[in-house]
Amino acid sequence: MRAVLADLGQVSRGQWQAMVVAMLGYSLDAMDFLLYALVLPLIATEFHLLPATAGFLSSVVFLSAALGGYVFGFLADRIGRSRTLIVTVLLYSVGTAGAAFSRDWVQLLLARLVLGLGMGGEWGPGMTLVLEKWPARLRSTASAVVQSAWAIGYVFAVVAALLIVPHWGWRGLFLFGIVPAVIVGIARLRLVEPEVWQQARTAATRFGPRQVFSPPYLRHTVLMSLAMIFGFATYNGIAIWLPTYLTGPLSRGGAAQTQAQVSFLLLLFNVVGIAGFLGFALLADRLGRRRLYALWAALAALGVLPYALAHGEAAWLVLGVVLLGFGTSFFGAYGAATAELYPTEMRASALGFTFNTGRLIGGQAPVLFGVLAVTMGLGPASLIALPAALLSGICFVFLPERRGVELASVGRPAGLTAAR
Repeated sequence: MRAVLADLGQVSRGQWQAMVVAMLGYSLDAMDFLLYALVLPLIATEFHLLPATAGFLSSVVFLSAALGGYVFGFLADRIGRSRTLIVTVLLYSVGTAGAAFSRDWVQLLLARLVLGLGMGGEWGPGMTLVLEKWPARLRSTASAVVQSAWAIGYVFAVVAALLIVPHWGWRGLFLFGIVPAVIVGIARLRLVEPEVWQQARTAATRFGPRQVFSPPYLRHTVLMSLAMIFGFATYNGIAIWLPTYLTGPLSRGGAAQTQAQVSFLLLLFNVVGIAGFLGFALLADRLGRRRLYALWAALAALGVLPYALAHGEAAWLVLGVVLLGFGTSFFGAYGAATAELYPTEMRASALGFTFNTGRLIGGQAPVLFGVLAVTMGLGPASLIALPAALLSGICFVFLPERRGVELASVGRPAGLTAAR
């Protein structure tokens, strides 16, 4: 702990600035996206949505997020990380505003498609910017702290919902999501590109996005994509339906909790998640990413049982929510582990592709949960998250451990030709 604090004391102002701006953007992504989950029962009632349709509106954002991740990851490798981030913050702000003014589920669908483009394009350039600026000895710390912004954004969303929905409804809640985006957009105008990217840009060779699928990178790309697919299936299958499951009647596989109990459990889920990210940050740079990821994934799998089979018992729900919140913070490993596997010229493309492929495929889990919930209830349907969490941990274990490597030294192997 003291060693980490001593290292943090040597971090420069520019490095802190990059982290804060990336965290703000990612937390706003989480807040804007998860606002939908928090008001899903209200939207479903107003638009007369079936569970499968409501789940589809949740999952469709991952379709556009994948496209955004692919396009803006490639763009960040070409025009720079900070410039790309300005575009993404504008996109997800427009998507949030569109959701507020939607008059039917089709308009809401279109708004969420725009939101997904910005959300998918946000993460890769933002994480790459931070990891290329921060020192190697603190790379996992930086990765986990930035990733914790998702849980922070969820907490903000819960608090905002409690304060705004009773007075202005779910549309007012979406409008609120636009305001902080203006602050983030202004802050990003002052960001400076990482030195390692500027040096790579002047190099004689150039990489193309297709080389993410060339040996020796193909194996890394496949394994990391699978780890993210199963990881997102675990998290989204639980998180998207969490408010609906907690408020649902016992006769339909719900937990029959009061609104106060639901608010407490939602906050607990994300506060514990923040603690999980910070715990990962303190340990990963010293113990390695693979073992910790596997341990965190096992905790998430363990938490599925008391959560899904609680039958309204508060103690079991609390235990399940704590284990799931802590365990699903395994995403804290992803940024640093991936950045250390790819050269600078394709790093943002690799981060954007693997992370958003996970979103694209794993993001369809809420649809499956919704379909199964029709016949068995959301509680039993949530058991699907158990094998998904275990498979995510297994895939991650087979990746190489490269903690501490200097990103500038992750070079192009012999025989790999530059893209034309």
